[in-house]
Amino acid sequence: MSHWPGWTKETAFHIEGKVVGSLTSARSKCKEFGMAYGGKPLWSRSFRSTTLCGKGSSPILSGEVPTGSNQIVKDPNSGKWRNVLRFIADPETLKTAYLKIKSKPGNMTPGPDGETTLDGLSMQWFVDTGRAIGSGSYQPKPVRRKYLPKPKGGLRPLGIPCPRDKIIQEAARIGLNTIFESTFYDCSYGFRAGRCCHSALYQVKRKFGQVNWIIEGDITKCFDTLDHRILAKLLASKIDDKGFMDLYFKWIKAGYVEGKQAVSSGNVGSPQGSLISPVLSNIYLHELDRYIVKILKPDFCQGDKRKQNPEYTKITRGGKGSAKEAFQRGVLTKNYMDPGFKRLQYVRYADDFIIGVIGSKADAIKIRSQVQNFLVKELNLELNIDKSKITHAGEKVFFLGTNIKIVQPSGHPRSERKDGLIVKKAMRPQLRLPLKRISEKLKEQGYLHPRRGSPTRVGWLIAFSPAQIIKHYNDVYRGYANYYSFVDDKPLLNRLAYIFKYSAALTLASKLRLRTKRKVFKKFGANLTILDENNKPIVSFEGYKYSEKKFKFGKSPRLHPGNDNLTLRPQRTDNVTNAKI
Repeated sequence: MSHWPGWTKETAFHIEGKVVGSLTSARSKCKEFGMAYGGKPLWSRSFRSTTLCGKGSSPILSGEVPTGSNQIVKDPNSGKWRNVLRFIADPETLKTAYLKIKSKPGNMTPGPDGETTLDGLSMQWFVDTGRAIGSGSYQPKPVRRKYLPKPKGGLRPLGIPCPRDKIIQEAARIGLNTIFESTFYDCSYGFRAGRCCHSALYQVKRKFGQVNWIIEGDITKCFDTLDHRILAKLLASKIDDKGFMDLYFKWIKAGYVEGKQAVSSGNVGSPQGSLISPVLSNIYLHELDRYIVKILKPDFCQGDKRKQNPEYTKITRGGKGSAKEAFQRGVLTKNYMDPGFKRLQYVRYADDFIIGVIGSKADAIKIRSQVQNFLVKELNLELNIDKSKITHAGEKVFFLGTNIKIVQPSGHPRSERKDGLIVKKAMRPQLRLPLKRISEKLKEQGYLHPRRGSPTRVGWLIAFSPAQIIKHYNDVYRGYANYYSFVDDKPLLNRLAYIFKYSAALTLASKLRLRTKRKVFKKFGANLTILDENNKPIVSFEGYKYSEKKFKFGKSPRLHPGNDNLTLRPQRTDNVTNAKI
């Protein structure tokens, strides 16, 4: 196993159990292991850093990777990347991909044959699979199609690949992220390491303060309608590797199995559930980001600043009055309806995006039409006009599970400090808890009564012990409280705490045959504390605790080759690969 020049086997660092010193550069690997698909930071317990992801540019410091026979290299003349297939076929790459996905429960789901899993792998499997990929004899199996219900009706097709094919897809995803991640724009947040829903909503909070209109963008069946030929051109623009392109076409042409019938995938679509689909969709929709950021936004924006309010100028000039007098009269300094000042803000998460417009509603309609035409002509995608609404900023806009509303500062938009200085109040979007939507979801899940809307018992929990019941309610409530830790109306989280607490009490009443929740609280106390045989508390319901911390980002340290001043986890040995983890 080769390492960086000057590194020994002992100094090669490990990230969350994966040997990374020999596959790509430390900087690129930081991106790979920083956060999985926008989820919880995987390595925040292993490294210490003050760098916050999601508040700025990508933490990748360099797109280059170590050179070598099995490493991805960039041609200095053409600017394209080579040896991609060799990198994927390298047994060390496959072992790293296996170590990364093996502990995720979803990756143990059987594929179309119903039998093949990750169990029973040996070192020889990685060698044989690498040879099959390199020689071109590898053939991926069709995915198993399953349908999931959508929140607003209809079914969403989900493709479940063979677990062993997922290892190869994960290896390809690592390579594609190394190549394309540094080219993505800051406005894209879906399926990117170190970025999550909180990162996207933070940018909305920071940049959408002055917008007049908001366009809610929704692409109709984005994953199911990705054009294979357009995607192949986008990959070929950065990759000069015929073997990898052949592997790409094998994946997208593998088709799916529905019931017992094999169906061809046609010329469009990338199955949701595939490990490689998220990065392929980001590569595809990067063209939309480029169009809005580089073409649409510069053409639309005009004016350096808003014009002065003539009434304010009349009061303050010539010594007739002062800013304090204008403040007392309620006169604004700027003309906030200035038609000569226009701006555009854009944030995308996967196939959902919002565009903030400082301008008129006619401007917003024109922008939506331009985006729609671009999607149809250049990407062969369709913008869902019914869902792509144009909403005034003063009304609620639903994005990433959150209600967004631009609220004018209370009272006058300018205030007087204690020292007499007149300052302007900052106008920021309010991110609010969608309590009605959550309540409807809790009714479907059985925590609320379907008609009365009051907390009710959950029948399937009665089979568990009291401690397990309380722990379940703590886990569910903590998930809501953690995600909505940034909302401006945090007191509404107390309502959710009330729902789960009283639903837990009613469930315990049914299990212990206490009949009423009053007897439950009398037996277990106000916080439903469960005691063991020695009267020591095991678990109790954890209500809402107010915290000043709002947005939660993953941490991604900026590493340099040879920097071994890191806090590392104790190493263990994997049973299959014998690798130090």
